Amino acid sequence: MSRTNQSKIDQLGIITSGLCAVHCAALPLMISLGLLGSIQEGTHGVIEAAVILTSAILGLWSIYNGLRGHGKLIPQLMIGGGALVIVFGLLVPAIGHPLMAIGGFVLLMGHWFNWRLLSPRKSQ
Repeated sequence: MSRTNQSKIDQLGIITSGLCAVHCAALPLMISLGLLGSIQEGTHGVIEAAVILTSAILGLWSIYNGLRGHGKLIPQLMIGGGALVIVFGLLVPAIGHPLMAIGGFVLLMGHWFNWRLLSPRKSQ
């Protein structure tokens, strides 16, 4: 895979992970303030599942190509660890949203590190 395509995958991973983190952090706050009082907890499950599935596919692709491209384990461990935190947040609904927000942020940082390591260095 070309570095340009891998870069786009990591950029898309950064965007989706960031949106996931913001969503998980902001949704409980907005519901508690009454801004989304008419929305029930289960109504956005399909959207959450689609975002998680998309993030998982991007994460696996990014881990594989990152290991082939730069061979560093730190971004790959961050991407995998962030995904595990998100899954744990899904399994423990009482503290799910804060955990998923943390997991989304860790995923974002893992994609960012992967992207930086794969980006060609500019000569100074």
